This record gives sequence, structure tokens and C-alpha cells, in this order.
Amino acid sequence: MKPVLSCMSGSACRNRFSKQSAPARKRRVGLAAVFATLMLCGPLVTTAGADSHARQGYIDATALNVRADAGVRSDIVGILLKYDEVSITGERKVGSTTWYSIEASGGYNSGWVSARFVELGAPPEVPAPAEVDYGAKETPTLLPGSFQYVGAKRCQECHDEAIGDYPNGAYGVWKGHFHSNAYATLGRDYTKEIAKRVRGVDDPANDWRCVKCHTTALGAGPSRLGPDYTQAEGVGCEVCHGPGGSYADEDHGPEVANREAMGFRVLRNLDERREVCTSCHNAASPTFIGFDLRQFSRKIAHWVDDDDDSYRAEAGREAARRAQALSGAATAGGGAGATAKAKAAGRAAQGRAEAEAASRAARERADAEAARRADDARKAASAAEAERARMAEKEAERRAEEEKAAAMAAAERKAEAERRAEAERKADAERRAE
Repeated sequence: MKPVLSCMSGSACRNRFSKQSAPARKRRVGLAAVFATLMLCGPLVTTAGADSHARQGYIDATALNVRADAGVRSDIVGILLKYDEVSITGERKVGSTTWYSIEASGGYNSGWVSARFVELGAPPEVPAPAEVDYGAKETPTLLPGSFQYVGAKRCQECHDEAIGDYPNGAYGVWKGHFHSNAYATLGRDYTKEIAKRVRGVDDPANDWRCVKCHTTALGAGPSRLGPDYTQAEGVGCEVCHGPGGSYADEDHGPEVANREAMGFRVLRNLDERREVCTSCHNAASPTFIGFDLRQFSRKIAHWVDDDDDSYRAEAGREAARRAQALSGAATAGGGAGATAKAKAAGRAAQGRAEAEAASRAARERADAEAARRADDARKAASAAEAERARMAEKEAERRAEEEKAAAMAAAERKAEAERRAEAERKADAERRAE
């Protein structure tokens, strides 16, 4: 946000300035210098530094992000929980929002939080935590069988190129999301404090109750972990998509009928997606604050919907690129025969993708035409109905006018009859008087 200065034209300002008294001009010059200094310093924010008598308060939010600096654009450096006691060491206003510089009781967490989530004074009594069911000692989405977990680096080989609305590819979306840092957070001071205080866990980075939902494959035996798999990658691609040992080097797009047999997990609808997400995003987490699937999906979205025209247009080229990548591996292992076979497979894949894209486009054109006709029919019916309503309204108006005219004529006839009767009475009275 930049300060905005509005002024008259230069000549108007000079004329008005020259007419002022010397003291007024000096005050104006001083204010201009102050304003220029503020302009050079950037956004207008007010800050109150720490004093020797910091105010005491507590967090009044289920879970609250602590930021490195005031403002929602600053990096998140920690989390505070409801009723955490804090010392307020400073205050800053950014726009219309007040931010507090705080230090958590015990010094395990410090930074900036929105003042609206901080209550002054001592917190109320906190009830003892309820018994928590952590489930099995393994990542909840662990797929049974012999499928091997190969790690996100293997996924990057094909999924770091731009696709649809994602210029950094699916891997780039994951790398920029907190899922990729899920395991790293377990080693941070504020996480250790929260785990100890709320769950009685001393070392969250090495306790299965925490690690199971901060890594990809806790509980998988050594034979099911590939050489590139590492716990440090946090919640990786294979948590949602299944272990990639059998499908990572094969085409496993929606057109592949047997991809589930290769260990690929297909999430067909929101219910299936919710089941995967809430296996970890639930009340067993000490920082759980509810789960909105649609909002969460928007934050991690890296897929292309069926109605994405740009993706369908590139479907053939994408299939060819994957086939070419696979042919490189085949060439290294099988010579000229393998190369020819890989190229043939690539051409076949491209042909299938182009045929599918053409078929889908034809279906969509037919659907669009049917929808257009139905819409035209609705519009025609609506227009006819509107015309009937207009004619009925005009007929009602005509009848009302006729009734009004008839009423006025009847009133006029009545008045005329009354005038004649009155005249006859007067004439009769005059005759009698004579």
C-alpha cells in the first residue's frame, strides 16, 4: 500500500503558497519535508516498541499462525494454540488491522499475530485433554501389498513441466506447499512445545504418533522403500496417488485402464478425496481446526479438469513427450529393437490421445449444440409466455377503461336525472305559489 498525495496544479499551488504569511509558509515547508520523508520510508505504519512493562494476554483462537513480521504476507514462523499465554511487547497497525509483537510463555515462540485473536489478562482454566485415538503405527494412506514407495524426486522427472494453469507443474505446486515441509516442522521449537504440552510427546520428529501424518510411508518395510525415498520430503505425492514403484516409468494417465493394478490410487470424487485427506486432517492433530475440503483442494490444486480445453489440445503432445521419455530408458536397456518398439508405442499413444481428444471434442460440441437448442426453446417459450402476459395485461387495461367509462356515464345519467327532478320540483312549487 503506497501513500497517496493529491494536490492542485503546480501554478495553483505556487499562487496559493505565495499569498501565505511567512510563518505559514515555514510550517508548510516543514510538513512537506516530513511527508517526503515518510514517502521515502514506504508504507505508513505505526509502531510501538517494547517497554519494560509488557502487557500479558492469551490466544483466543483454536490455532493461530505466528508471522515473522506484521501483515498476512509475512512468513509463518510458528503456531500458537487456544489459551496460550503471551507477552505483548509491541504493536503495529498495518492498514486497518492491528498486530501485536508477542512472545509465548516460556519463550518457545515469538513473532507477530493479529490483535483480534489476543485477549488481555489471564486465560481461563483449560480442561484436561481428552483421550486420543491415534490409530495404527503407520501412515493412514499406506497401500498394502508389495508396491514400492519411490519418493517425490521420481515424480519430478515427468511432472515439473507447465500444465494447464500451473506453470511450475504438479511437482512445483507440491514443493511450494506446506506438505513438502511437513516433516521439517516436527523439529521446530514451537512444534516440540505444542507436542509436549498438548499430547505429552517429547520428540515429535521421532514419535510415530506425529511422524505417521508428517511423512509418506511410515510403516512400510525396507523392501518397499526405494533408494530415492526419504522421510525428509514430508507428505509426498505418493500419499495421495499411491506408491509409484510400478507406475512411475509407465504411462498412468486417466486413459490407462489398469493403472490401479500398478498401485496408482484413483480419487474418483470428493468423497474419496475427503477420506484420504481426513485420515490425517482430524482431531488427533493438536492443531486441528476443522477441515474444508473444497478450500483445501484449491490450495493444493495441480490437476487439470476434464473441461480444460488447453489441456485437451495438448493431450497428444503430452502423451508423445512421456513416450519419448520412456523410449530413452528403453534405448539404454534394449538397443535398436527396443528403440523401434518405444517409438511405435509413442506413436500409438499419441494416436490414442488425439483420437480421444477428438472424440471428446465431438461429444462436447454435440452437448453444446443440444444445450443451445434447449436454451433457445426455453427462450422462445419464455418469450411466448411474456407475450401472452402482455396481451392479457392490455386486455385487462381495456376492460378497466370500459368499466370506468361505463361508471362515469352512469354517474352522469344519474346526475342529469337529479337535475331534471329538481327543476320539476321548482316549477311545481312556482305554479302552486301563483
